[in-house]
Formats: sequence, structure tokens, C-alpha cells
Amino acid sequence: MRIVITHPSRMRAGYVGVAGVDLETHRYVRPTVWRRPLGLEDVAPNGGPFDVGAVVELGDVRPTPRRPALEDCELEPGAIVEQGSLPPGEYWALLRRLARPKLRGIFGGPLRHHGSRGVAVEEGAGIASLGCLAPRGRPRLYVIGRDDDAKVLRLHFGDGELDLFATVTDLRLHQEDGATLDPVAVSDAITRLSSGEKVILSVGLSRTFARTPDDPPAHWLIVNNLHFESTAHRRLADTWARSSAVAKDSGAGRVG
Repeated sequence: MRIVITHPSRMRAGYVGVAGVDLETHRYVRPTVWRRPLGLEDVAPNGGPFDVGAVVELGDVRPTPRRPALEDCELEPGAIVEQGSLPPGEYWALLRRLARPKLRGIFGGPLRHHGSRGVAVEEGAGIASLGCLAPRGRPRLYVIGRDDDAKVLRLHFGDGELDLFATVTDLRLHQEDGATLDPVAVSDAITRLSSGEKVILSVGLSRTFARTPDDPPAHWLIVNNLHFESTAHRRLADTWARSSAVAKDSGAGRVG
């Protein structure tokens, strides 16, 4: 199975989530390596096969679907082979074909508002856990938190039916540690959104958890990636190399 990577995102410190689409069927696939989680060592800047727009041969895979994560599959680590990447124009064209105008068109009717401006599906519900959205209007990106080590990103956006603030986990908006925000990348994304540049969002549902002790467990909607038309194909290797150069020239920046 050959996939092109559309959803590279950070998870808890040191770990990453990766997903893409089968080049033949355009079905979403979330590969997991047998007996271990994916980490920063698995992304291209650190010698791994995964990057934005990368074409990856997975070999034989074993589907492990569990609603809503019907895209999950397991594979042997030695089977993964990177086979180059899609040209920028082809990658943006693919994202446009994949993008849907409504979140419920991706995740199904069980997607509902939960709490303060978040949306989720109940445990074990939904028809998918991955997709791409063409958002309505101009999304707004916010930096939340005062301490650099604890700052996170939230995106305010909607589709005409649902209006929400969602966590953003785009690896390209973080530094090489996969946890600290990249001030240059974040500032650039805020400017692009404000200017109205076309953007397609890679979106997904989290593994189940409860946000507060009083909440039932749910799968929360997360924005995995912001793909801008002019730089949709910007790879992690390029982003992190630029970030390192800026930090070396001017010292570590501050976001927010």
C-alpha cells in the first residue's frame, strides 16, 4: 500500500501521529508500527520516512479499525519505504479533492458541541476519524498560555453549521522538540489567515478522553495541520532548518 502523508501532527512530548491517503483509493490510512508508538525519530528531518507530502510504501498492513478510528492499521517497521514526494501542485490538487465543506460530512451526524466551543463524538461513535476541511470564512489562530513551555495553539473556525475552537497540533508550527511553538511559523500562519489566503485543514478525532472529571469520555476534534495554498507542500525538514537558522541568528524568539 502506498500513501501520501496529509496529517503529520504532534502528540504528547516525543511522540507523533501520522496519517495519509491511499494513492489508489484516496481512503485515509493511519499507520501504527507494531508494538511501539511513532516518535520524532520517525519523521524525515530525523532520518525517518514521514513528512508532509511524502509518498510512503507501507507494505502489507493489518487493518485494526475501532469506531471512529476506522482508518487504523498495523505494519512491521521494516516494511516502510519512502518513495519521494508529490510535486507541490499535485499535492495541493489532492488536498482540494479531499476537502469537504462540512465537518459532519467527514465525521458523521454524531459530531456535536461539547463544553465551551469544542466538538466531539461520543466514545465508539462516528463514521471516520480523519479528513480534510475547506473552512468557511477566515479562521483565526490564537496562542493560549503565558509560559513558553505551556503555550498551545487554538483555531477558531466554522463550516456554517458548527463553530468551534480546536487544538492545533501541526508539527510545522512547532520546533524540533515537537513541543515548543515556533514563533516564526506561528506568526506567519496568523498573517496568512488574516490575509484570507486559501487554507485546507487536516482534521482528526482524538483518542477518547474526558476533558473534566464530570465529562464523559469523548473523541475530540483536533486540527492536525494548516495547509496554505502557496506553501501546502512545505516539509518539516525545511521548516525546522529555517527555525534553527533564525534561532541561531537572533536568539530564541517568544510567541504571544
